[in-house]
Amino acid sequence: MKTKPDEVIEFISTFEMYEKEESGKKPNTVRIITFAKEQKLKEATHIRIRKGYTKHFFIRKITDKTKWRNDWIISWNPNEQAIKKLEQEKDKEIKELKEQQIQLLNNLIIRDKELKELREKCQK
Repeated sequence: MKTKPDEVIEFISTFEMYEKEESGKKPNTVRIITFAKEQKLKEATHIRIRKGYTKHFFIRKITDKTKWRNDWIISWNPNEQAIKKLEQEKDKEIKELKEQQIQLLNNLIIRDKELKELREKCQK
């Protein structure tokens, strides 16, 4: 990704928020910023989010900048890799839920058979 330094604005994120932001689960950040940083934001086309004060970061193209009261909400589209990861996680959850449903149905069938047997014994 070729961007000029003045097109990129940088923010530092907590470890917890970074994971959500980088994965695409939370493709935005809310910030209260100085006037100077606000001017830089207005010119920025990309955002760099650093994981705390580590060397880990990601860069995304800014899709929206909204000022609400004193807060700036900066949004970006998650990258395709993050989208695929989210889709895989969703597919895995669906598969696990289907397996749980099958197990529950099997348990119901077993219980139903047991109830029938008990009824037959009681009727004798």
